[in-house]
Amino acid sequence: TFNPANYTISYVNGSLGVTPAALGIAANAAVKGYDGLAWSGGNGVTYTGLRGTDTAASLSGTLTYGGTSQGAINAGNYSLRPSGLSSPNYTITYVNGSLGITPATLGIAANSSSKTYGTALLFNGTEFSSTGLQNAETIGSVNLTSLGAGSTATVEDSPYAIVASGATGGSFNPA
Repeated sequence: TFNPANYTISYVNGSLGVTPAALGIAANAAVKGYDGLAWSGGNGVTYTGLRGTDTAASLSGTLTYGGTSQGAINAGNYSLRPSGLSSPNYTITYVNGSLGITPATLGIAANSSSKTYGTALLFNGTEFSSTGLQNAETIGSVNLTSLGAGSTATVEDSPYAIVASGATGGSFNPA
């Protein structure tokens, strides 16, 4: 058996290294309807790998967002890229998220009209109303057609449909 009296013991210290833990920071996806306003910021993040009692407040820096989503206005899909946080206790990996801007619903209705038999009706493209335009956008004109617009249209086939299409001009973006 070991008897310490038989030895002169010399102790040598070793070292214990602590390596950073892996931490994932993923941007949360976001979806909004088109409203004519630029997107800025993000939709929060999800942390994966915080240890012990650590929280997001345990990290240094300020969470920021980049990617194609910043300033995005038009309908489409854009990237949300988180960044800006650090900690000596973590090796941080960022995961991009996405922003989807869905098209707004725009209704364009041809105004009802009438004419006298034997005359022609010419549309100038402003005989319509609209619903759903965003952020004070406007429509310049709409193509309006009707089989009843010609001078040969008869009373017995009345009423004729007025068909609206091809909205252009103004400040709206059809996309």
